[in-house]
Amino acid sequence: MPTTGISDFIEGYCAAFRPGGAAAAAGYFHYPVTLLAGGAKQSFVSPHELEAMLGAGLAALSDKGFSHSTVDEMNIHPFGAAVALASGVFTRWHKNGSVLEKVGATYTVINEGAGDWKITTLITHGVDTIITR
Repeated sequence: MPTTGISDFIEGYCAAFRPGGAAAAAGYFHYPVTLLAGGAKQSFVSPHELEAMLGAGLAALSDKGFSHSTVDEMNIHPFGAAVALASGVFTRWHKNGSVLEKVGATYTVINEGAGDWKITTLITHGVDTIITR
């Protein structure tokens, strides 16, 4: 099964996840969605709920100088045509061009039809614990 569509989808989400991008980033999710990040476990039933949380998180990152993220490594594990895990390493960049931090994240994604991928679960973790095989 080709995984290019999923890679492009994750790249798009990564581009949306930036200061001022909470509404755009929230559009990449299927609701309800569950986020397991920084020890917190949260579920959101609407884009508006998630947008509020993402907005606060992106504002806090912006206060540290965050400008945008890039995908360093992405491993995609399809389970048929409609479900996959995507696990990778991302660099969060400082406004001055230096690396702010590297993070690992694993996504469960579903195809809602015609290649319209959406995130159903997002787990952040260390860069050494991405799923590679």
